[in-house]
Amino acid sequence: RKGLTNQQALVLAAGPGDYDAEGDFVPMDPDLKPGTWVLHRAFSRKPGFDDHTFLLHADDVVAILSVEP
Repeated sequence: RKGLTNQQALVLAAGPGDYDAEGDFVPMDPDLKPGTWVLHRAFSRKPGFDDHTFLLHADDVVAILSVEP
């Protein structure tokens, strides 16, 4: 964890997408997948399944830092 900030996270899982205000389905960014490092908004973490995981909404992802091949 050396060099990481509290706003960096490793994606463990990602959903298929979400619906917009008009009710149209918007698929998840294909680069937002397990193994990807992301930068997220401060204070956007929701408690997860244990003390080491948390949930984020895709709208809270500010940048995709790296994608595993």
